[in-house]
Amino acid sequence: PPAPNPQPPLATHLGDAIDYALRHLPGPRPAAILLMTDGINTAGLSLADAAARARTLGVPLTIVALGSDRPRADVSLEDVLVEEVVFPGDRLQIEAAIRAVGFAGNPARVTLRRRVEDASELLAETQIALPADGEAQTVRLALRPADPGPMRVEFEVQRQPGEEDVTNNLAELTIDVRDRPIRALLVASTPSFEYRALKSLLERDPAIQLRVRLQDADPKYASVDEAALRDFPATEAELLQYDVVLLGDVDPQLLPLQTWRLLQKFVSKHGGGLVLIAGPRFMPQAFAAIAPMRTLLPIDASANRLRLSAPAAPRRIQPTSLGLEDPTLQLGETPAQSAAIWAELPPVLWSLDDPLPKPGVQILAIGVTANRSRLSGADPPPMFLRHYVGSGEVLMHATDETWRWRWRNDDRYFARYWGQAVRRLARGRALRGAASLTTNRAEYDPNTPVILRLRLGAQMDEADAPITIELSGDSTPTREISLPRNRAHTNLFEQTLRGLAPDHYTARLTTQSDFSTPLTAEFTITAPPTELAQLAVNTAGLAAAAATTGGKLYTAETAARLRDEVPAPRPTAVEQLPDVPLWNSPWLLAAVCITLATEWLLRRRAGML
Repeated sequence: PPAPNPQPPLATHLGDAIDYALRHLPGPRPAAILLMTDGINTAGLSLADAAARARTLGVPLTIVALGSDRPRADVSLEDVLVEEVVFPGDRLQIEAAIRAVGFAGNPARVTLRRRVEDASELLAETQIALPADGEAQTVRLALRPADPGPMRVEFEVQRQPGEEDVTNNLAELTIDVRDRPIRALLVASTPSFEYRALKSLLERDPAIQLRVRLQDADPKYASVDEAALRDFPATEAELLQYDVVLLGDVDPQLLPLQTWRLLQKFVSKHGGGLVLIAGPRFMPQAFAAIAPMRTLLPIDASANRLRLSAPAAPRRIQPTSLGLEDPTLQLGETPAQSAAIWAELPPVLWSLDDPLPKPGVQILAIGVTANRSRLSGADPPPMFLRHYVGSGEVLMHATDETWRWRWRNDDRYFARYWGQAVRRLARGRALRGAASLTTNRAEYDPNTPVILRLRLGAQMDEADAPITIELSGDSTPTREISLPRNRAHTNLFEQTLRGLAPDHYTARLTTQSDFSTPLTAEFTITAPPTELAQLAVNTAGLAAAAATTGGKLYTAETAARLRDEVPAPRPTAVEQLPDVPLWNSPWLLAAVCITLATEWLLRRRAGML
């Protein structure tokens, strides 16, 4: 037998009902519309649009809100961010946003576990107070992967009493721990204290293969020190043998001009990491006339902007709020511990005096005097700066005296900072080819924003090229969307999309053309929600509709005032009788004739004729 016709889904056409009362009911326009509802509109004209039409016609909405305003209690884990590729021993930070409804202020345990077959191992945990309804709280947990290979981890927020849906309390991630050494190149003109401290540190790190180039060294120095090079890499292939280049106070006159073009290509196209360490002789003032270095430098190196005099007082390096959130500058297990450690580190005695950062450069740390006051009333100068050039990352120090941190700390914090910095910069080369375009979910309801993320490897050639995504739907016109770079994560670009119509969408990368297959991501905006999707009364929407039309909103407690405050009614004709044609009636003609004859007789008898 043929299948029965499917029944249409139940829906509340609240906006359509208001519009019908305004435009299609017989009789004059109503003085007001009395609405008794929970305010949930699941189909048809929206409540806001219906209120706008009522305001145009001068009809206020008098609304009685019925139902409970308490939404369904839930805790959810959203927008989990993590580096996809790391090296053994890296300090890895996983960041997620936690939202809660109905549990504001409740304590909750957030854990990070490693999944091995059917067992799990606790890696990190923290205790938080759940945020207020509608707000998000960012939680960060750190770990140090030791074993190479794929690493499965679970990020979970504790289930709350009375919480029904716990599927969104857990996020499963896979991290690729690459088992290969980090290849670093350290270059300087003279063996300064910074150069010696860095060379000694990086040579002792088993995860790093270090080569050095000292410009003022004797030509036979390379035969004595296994790590020393006779010359700076002269070709692109030689330079690509390294993941990170640390450039100290280098004399540019002793290197060919093509060196700087190769270095810019190493960073922008191949995702290499670059550290620029300021010095009193050459870096950065001697590079102002070299075009590739002007692109790589995160500051304005022109002579009229750069002053190299030593500060009037020692400067303590203090991380900014952005720097304290960055894993590279976290010297303790928590941000509070890191801030305390930075406050106790020895100050530096030399640094660039007030360098001017380029637009968009991230300032990770500033320099303040030992008594925490400002120099000459000016803002503290930047000390650690970061910016992105193409698919690579450049970190610049405005001082070459981080070696002073070794005093009374037996290399502990000096080694921790530089180890984390070199590992982060090396990930750009490790991510070569690992480009992906993703969304944070596969299916959304119309009120949920879509977070579109693009992670690039070495495919981005231009330093400031915009990332453009083409978004098209099955029944929605194609449009272009620009993705800005995420400040805290390497090679990550993201954008939040709101107000998309229900449809199946495909996002496609359009600004990069050198992929073997185009980068695409698909997601779906579902149709309007069903009757049970939202159970709480829409107080905010009802209040806005009443205010738009000049009406009033009542609750169950205040509805008793409705009878006295409802607008006065307007006279309304219930029924209109049909027209009667009087002039064509014979009775009317007879009455007129009788009236005229009677008047003539009366006048004749009275002698008036």
